[in-house]
Amino acid sequence: MQEERHEPYQQPPLTAEQQARAHEQARQAQQAEQERARQAEQQQAQQQQAMQVERQQMQQPMPTRAPEEQAEKQDTLLTPEQREQYRSRWKDIQIEFVTDPHKSTEDASRLVSEMVQDLEKQLNVQCSNLEQSWQQGEPSTEDLRVALGHYRSFFDRLLSV
Repeated sequence: MQEERHEPYQQPPLTAEQQARAHEQARQAQQAEQERARQAEQQQAQQQQAMQVERQQMQQPMPTRAPEEQAEKQDTLLTPEQREQYRSRWKDIQIEFVTDPHKSTEDASRLVSEMVQDLEKQLNVQCSNLEQSWQQGEPSTEDLRVALGHYRSFFDRLLSV
């Protein structure tokens, strides 16, 4: 019995139109790759520039506050220790952005949420204290006048937040 030999399949030559289309697709793919590379370089340059600005900002001394701002600062809802702790954590988050932007952003979200919760607790405590100051027993008109003054002060603080 004779073995039949089959020639390997050879694709017929491309027509001029097919060659032109293939050449155009290859050219477009090359252009797209070059554009992606250019965008990646731009993004990297922007990130490096942002990191440099961030480093410069962190190295600058904190501006001093005017006396009226210092007095206002004493009337805040958070204790100085809480504020310093939040500032320290925020600095860590900013530094972390360089190595892990996604995690840094998640941490920032958690920090802000935690801070809002702490502020809400403080506001509720202060509001409750105001209510207790005039709702116990039979308050005099003077007691109510003082309570109203405290409410006005609290109201003004809330407006400034």
